[in-house]
Amino acid sequence: MKRSKQGASRLHRAMALILSALMLLSASACSLGGEPSSTSDTTAPLATLPQTTPDATTLATLPQITPDATTLVTPTVTTKAPTTATTVLTQTLGQIGSCREEHTYGPTPCTESVITCTRCGYETDPGLFALLRYHHYVDGVCTECHEREEHADLKYRLETHWDGMEVDEPYYSICGIGTYSSPHLTTPETYCGRPVKTIAFKAFRGSALESVEILGNIISIEYSAFLGSEKLSRVTLHEGLLLLRPSAFQYCPALTEITLPGSLRILGASAFQNCTSLASVTCREGMGRIEPNAFDGCTALKSITLADSITSLGGRTFKGCTSLESITLPASYGKGRGDDYSLFEGCTALKSVYFNEGCLAVSTDMFKGCTSLAIVVLPASLQNVYGNAFEGCDQLTHVTYRGTRAAWMKVNVRSKYLRCDIHCKDGTLTEEVLADYFAGEEKP
Repeated sequence: MKRSKQGASRLHRAMALILSALMLLSASACSLGGEPSSTSDTTAPLATLPQTTPDATTLATLPQITPDATTLVTPTVTTKAPTTATTVLTQTLGQIGSCREEHTYGPTPCTESVITCTRCGYETDPGLFALLRYHHYVDGVCTECHEREEHADLKYRLETHWDGMEVDEPYYSICGIGTYSSPHLTTPETYCGRPVKTIAFKAFRGSALESVEILGNIISIEYSAFLGSEKLSRVTLHEGLLLLRPSAFQYCPALTEITLPGSLRILGASAFQNCTSLASVTCREGMGRIEPNAFDGCTALKSITLADSITSLGGRTFKGCTSLESITLPASYGKGRGDDYSLFEGCTALKSVYFNEGCLAVSTDMFKGCTSLAIVVLPASLQNVYGNAFEGCDQLTHVTYRGTRAAWMKVNVRSKYLRCDIHCKDGTLTEEVLADYFAGEEKP
């Protein structure tokens, strides 16, 4: 075992003290009339050792050792079979070593029975550090120690392409649950020495999983990957996920909340459609496009946080979310092609809507059938209010517009159902004043 200079120095002093004590014991035996054994000559080995006189500090720090009867009778110290005293000292110094606070252990081959501190060389049983051991897996079994790889029960497929493009290094996708029986799954980072990067088409469709943690090495969850997993109540998505394909978590009625990472470029169509227990959705800053019907039919959804980075919201994204009461639209809304029809159609509990400054449009049928809608705040950046945007919004008696009255008169309003006062920052445009403004509108 390697030792630091300080550890070696202390060991030398300790050994010298022990051997000095043994000399005194031998001398005492001689003074009592005993003759030293010819087969146990201690003079030669002692002459080769450095003569060290330990000071008071050194004596105070050394372990207190009481020699037993065997030690008194056989005072010889050998390198092949150290005495009890030497073993205790070695263990004590090893535990202290040169690491003042804690040891540092690095990767260790799976065939090693101990792990070694990379700083002082202290060896210990792997214990909790067993995960540091590295294996050479083939088909989920280590060729060296025959240990089975974690999550080897899952089904895997070696991939050479991703998103239609050939990759430099092949990777594995998880393509089925196999014989994996636990209700909880944390996706593996590697399999057989290669990275795991995707969850394949229908990999866990209809599974009995109750919770899933998808680590950041997974870049894509493919079509219908967890569709119809009726017991799935908790899903954790880490930063690193790029694509969440259509219907990935569709019809998962036990799922209660979801946080979408900022790395997500596309949330696919119907990704969480009809997740009837889903109550909270958070989109982290950095997210990209949300495709149509993503949360359609999520009847328990009450809280939605949309990041300003979202480039577009597809048609019917929140259609039929009958528990939703308030929503704030991101500044980017109305700038992408996907901002389309019926975004909140049938959200009968929706009472208030706020458009952040920067929004450009109120889309076709956007609030159709929102019978409780009473508060709408529109930005000065608004350019278009498309057809039937407020159809059936019987509680809407006025709209707040952050621009001026003159600016409102330039907004392209096509909705024949926007028959209410418009409160602008420089005054109110009453319904009567606007009557002529709507004279050319299409008939109901």
